[in-house]
Amino acid sequence: MRNKEKFLKEKFKSKDKILYEKAIFMNSLYKKNPTELKKTFLPHGWHWIYFNENIPSVALAEDGHLERGKFIPKLSGYKRMYAGGDLVFKKDIKFGDTLNKTSFIASITKKMKEKHNLYFIKKKNIYKVKNTTYLEEIQNLVFIKNSYKPNSLNTISKKRHEEVILKKKIKFGNVELFKFSALTFNAHRIHYDYEYTKKYEGYKNLLVHGPLLATFVLDNIREKNLTVQVFFFKILSSIFVNQEFYLKIFTTTEKNKFKAFLLKEDLKTILFYSEFRTTN
Repeated sequence: MRNKEKFLKEKFKSKDKILYEKAIFMNSLYKKNPTELKKTFLPHGWHWIYFNENIPSVALAEDGHLERGKFIPKLSGYKRMYAGGDLVFKKDIKFGDTLNKTSFIASITKKMKEKHNLYFIKKKNIYKVKNTTYLEEIQNLVFIKNSYKPNSLNTISKKRHEEVILKKKIKFGNVELFKFSALTFNAHRIHYDYEYTKKYEGYKNLLVHGPLLATFVLDNIREKNLTVQVFFFKILSSIFVNQEFYLKIFTTTEKNKFKAFLLKEDLKTILFYSEFRTTN
């Protein structure tokens, strides 16, 4: 890849005020009877609805993302996927806080998998209030060709010492995908344009956003009165609009460490995997 070092040196800074009025919309995105949102701290994961980039439509590529070559390498002929990430919650973000965000590319790695070249890009975001870090985030992006079709499926194996503390069935419809795209100002067409998604990116249907899945898991953790400190997640398979799936959360033998899975209806095939640590 040409000019790789150029992308590793660039840093982009932005800021946003964490408004309660915006979070209200997230609170009712997929819940039928949401409880009233407290006017204290921003729930973990909801930072994704802030820092919206006001990019003119003429500056967007065909897929709806910012034209590549400025922050992300061009990688012509490759489609972009959100593969997972890491979140480290250092301090609670209060409504009314003004957060300063610094973004940069931490690494660019080329790998050969099943005779296909894949590019893995780690994007790091650091969120601060003045000089104090409140949140550190790694976004794992993967760039693949349409011809790449993973052969392996991951299945769950429950160990005897793991206890299920939550099991829930859900699906996200077109309305939820539209609302989340609007809240995050995400114009990626795989979330709302069926013809484009099928013809140009080779998927059978619209895809659920990776951050929406992570937020759903974090919301359910919070409802169990657990406070997350570190949250790692990996998307192992696409989840499509109106596809029913299960969330299962397990304890582990380590204190304050848990595992979460999003599973197909067979309750075996893993779509999304997470490990997280809590303060309680």
